[in-house]
Amino acid sequence: MRYYQCDKYPIEFVLSKNIDKHFGSHNHVGHYIISVVMQGTVAVCLENREVACHREDVFIVPPYAMHSVCLGRDASLLSMCIGTAFIKETDMETAGRIVQDLLRDAAAQDIFGRGKGKSC
Repeated sequence: MRYYQCDKYPIEFVLSKNIDKHFGSHNHVGHYIISVVMQGTVAVCLENREVACHREDVFIVPPYAMHSVCLGRDASLLSMCIGTAFIKETDMETAGRIVQDLLRDAAAQDIFGRGKGKSC
């Protein structure tokens, strides 16, 4: 797993790749999780409904929602964890620009490749 955390905004990217891992039932307090399947299949159980997500599928986990995620060895999942305060206090246009800038910065730091994860 690789992480990119920004100290300026309550936003973090997590890349889970080829880890063959089951994240049992849990929740995230004060964060929305927006995930996109980059490759393979990811099983997601949210609100007592299990779904198999495939390449380019997106799923969103709201704060406090109980969920579980299971990644196979061939799966890659990119998740953005974003604080509820950021959602409440930032307009959509500004938030979009900030997220795009952070994604560019994370890519420039090779967070999605072979290099070591860093913070902004």
